[in-house]
Amino acid sequence: IAPKPRARTESEKYYLTARLEKRQPLPDISDEPSCTLSVVVPAYNETERMPSMLHETVSYLESRKLKDQTFQYEIIVVDDGSTDGTSKTALKYGQINPHVDLRVLTLEKNRKKGGAVTQGILSSRGKNILFADADGATKFSDHEILEKRLLEVIDKNGFGVAVGSRAHLVNTEVVVKLFTRKSALHIFHNMHVEGWIFDIEVLLIAQYFNMPIVEVPVTWHEIDGSKVSLIKDSIKMAIDLLTIRLCYLSRFWSIHEPILRLKRNYLTGVTLESSIAADIRNTGKIDNLESRKLSIRASYSIYSISCITHHYVIRVTGNDIGVLKQFPQWNFPLVVQSL
Repeated sequence: IAPKPRARTESEKYYLTARLEKRQPLPDISDEPSCTLSVVVPAYNETERMPSMLHETVSYLESRKLKDQTFQYEIIVVDDGSTDGTSKTALKYGQINPHVDLRVLTLEKNRKKGGAVTQGILSSRGKNILFADADGATKFSDHEILEKRLLEVIDKNGFGVAVGSRAHLVNTEVVVKLFTRKSALHIFHNMHVEGWIFDIEVLLIAQYFNMPIVEVPVTWHEIDGSKVSLIKDSIKMAIDLLTIRLCYLSRFWSIHEPILRLKRNYLTGVTLESSIAADIRNTGKIDNLESRKLSIRASYSIYSISCITHHYVIRVTGNDIGVLKQFPQWNFPLVVQSL
């Protein structure tokens, strides 16, 4: 009964851009940031409304680039299984505006808003990450206020969340959120809910990690073409809210520190003196989360570890999968693949 995010399909591991003919592999939020701001735009059948939203967004971001030459941004449109050519509309905008770093991630099947946001954020490159609706109901320039307030509350651990809403924090329909990269990493690797009420789980996970959260009023106006059914969706949200509460109270769901994706790095014949390697070889646990890139040489095999949303994958060279039987019980869900 409890929601469980589906794994990415093969095509959902890539993005398209108007500047490149071939699809490109998605980056990962555990990588180092390579731009100032990522703007994630979940979109489902938004061919009509999205162009005006993109125009307003790009106008603001380009004006900011003129004022600050160090400012770099990307826009990630997550097409949530649309049937009206939303991806083509976004790519066409990129063709008309080749100076804009606009990437399109097309989901094969509709995940709902929460799932689309999660997939976009997990593939972001920004130091800060914002998500905003494709309908343009909120004024994008309000991002500046969100960012200012976010900078005021970021703690020594790099955590901070700014929530823009027209009413109260629990409003789940018309909000934008701005995260530090570290906050987004910890929150969205732990997400379970993909529906409209995902905002509640976002805030729940943020509170679990004691992240400072600041609420900021934003400009909002009604946009024609809303896909929200007041009665139907209100009932669904109430059920989802109960599900979230029960799953966490029963410990069916749990929240973990994310393990950073470790790049595959062939170091044949090299012995690595690393506390992470020692933890894995001796206890099956990973306690040191500081190192970003590591390959583990054990029993004449090279291992690499990568985090893929809700499970961890060990990739083993050759036919040495059996060597993992030497290790004690791992303390996280594990999948073994041969390279």
